Amino acid sequence: MYLLISIVFIAELIIALTLVYWIVKFDRKAKNFTKQWITTEQDSIKLIKEFRGILKTSQKVMNNTIDFVAKKKREFKRKLINLAIIYAVLVVFKFRFKRAALLLQYLIIAQDLWKRIPV
Repeated sequence: MYLLISIVFIAELIIALTLVYWIVKFDRKAKNFTKQWITTEQDSIKLIKEFRGILKTSQKVMNNTIDFVAKKKREFKRKLINLAIIYAVLVVFKFRFKRAALLLQYLIIAQDLWKRIPV
């Protein structure tokens, strides 16, 4: 009878020690995983902040490019309108005044050569 009780007690003790051993082992693994998770999370936060900075910079570059293109577009339209007006005046003068038209044509050619309109 005492032998049976002592065998059961020893078996329970072995089971309890095994459970404690596994609990401690899993606790260590959980702590290591938590440390790795925190490190990874901090790195991820840094990368997200850097990516946000890159996006802001690219957005500024894109806005500046759009503004530059719009400015050049306005300048081109303005020059195109000026040329259209000048050539219209030239056509009107050509029909009425042949000599004035020739002089105006030379002036326009000189102006075109001087400015070299960018496209």
